Amino acid sequence: MPDLLIPNRDVLALLETAVQAISAQLDSRNPVPQERALRALQEAKSPADQNALVLFYRSILADLLGQYEDAAHSLRRLMNEALLKDTRWFEQIINNLHVVDYQVLRRQAVLHPAEEKYKEEIRNALAKVFPNNDDESSVAHRDALYARFLALTCRPAQDTELKTPANQERIERNYQEATILAGKVLERAASAPRRELNAGRTRQRWKEAIAVAYLARGRARLYYTDLLENSPSKSRLLEDVKQDLTRAYQSFPDDYTYVCDLGSYYLRSGHSLRDGESSAGRAEPEFERARLLFERVLKELRPNYGFALFELGRVFRLWGRQEQALNYLRAAMAIEEARRGITNDRVANQIELAEKNDTSTFP
Repeated sequence: MPDLLIPNRDVLALLETAVQAISAQLDSRNPVPQERALRALQEAKSPADQNALVLFYRSILADLLGQYEDAAHSLRRLMNEALLKDTRWFEQIINNLHVVDYQVLRRQAVLHPAEEKYKEEIRNALAKVFPNNDDESSVAHRDALYARFLALTCRPAQDTELKTPANQERIERNYQEATILAGKVLERAASAPRRELNAGRTRQRWKEAIAVAYLARGRARLYYTDLLENSPSKSRLLEDVKQDLTRAYQSFPDDYTYVCDLGSYYLRSGHSLRDGESSAGRAEPEFERARLLFERVLKELRPNYGFALFELGRVFRLWGRQEQALNYLRAAMAIEEARRGITNDRVANQIELAEKNDTSTFP
């Protein structure tokens, strides 16, 4: 930690609250105490604001809450305003800054999936986060995260543009790239020496890389099914999606990202079954599974999470429960677009469909 004096007792109490909040986040992934601690830090008087320890904890809390721009701002202040006396601590600050810079860039890219420029920018950002090419687990984790980014590009910027020729060509290309790269990560994991898979920190990196690879492949397949009409081949691909996303979820069942993606599978499965001539009666249990997963995210894992609000709104719209759909979709619209990760136009389109009692149009 930096060699600095704490300015006063109030700041010491704030830091203690922040530490407890960070521990709670790591244990339960519930952001409520972290939000409380972050507000306390932001309201601290000017002496606290100039303290390196306070800025450092603020950056960690903001990162955990998905407020990556705020985290980057605090870390850059640490670097630029010479608040640290121990320059050996710079390496940790720089590493943390690379991570939040990647998250800021990824958030921008999510809102613009058709922009090819982000591919190279994301690849370069991940190279800074994982600079050690000699560590196979780090390389696998980096490649898995890039595959996850590619999976996010397997969709249009606007749902109404899904089946334009340009979008279909781009989605097909990115789908192939994402699934192939994720598959290679899983192949490397399968061939890695058992001692490496079971060794301390390396074991955790491999666990994360494998889970992210399954998530990336499952998500790419999930979005790709949006292009397909109901058919046996679409049903088989949805079954592959379920297997991939379930494996990812089983590794991190309390991570809201994995829970949401599994919910998105059940949303699509329910829609596909409801539109099938012989499977309509099986749709409701799928919608119910989606509802339970998204509600768990909103109640336990990440309250007021924009993506979960949006997806739950879509579940209720396709389910024919338009009042509930509108409640969740309007709650999603109230969240800032950048932090929601879904464009205003996409949310507005779903609100319009719910107001028309449209239970069939998808996405």
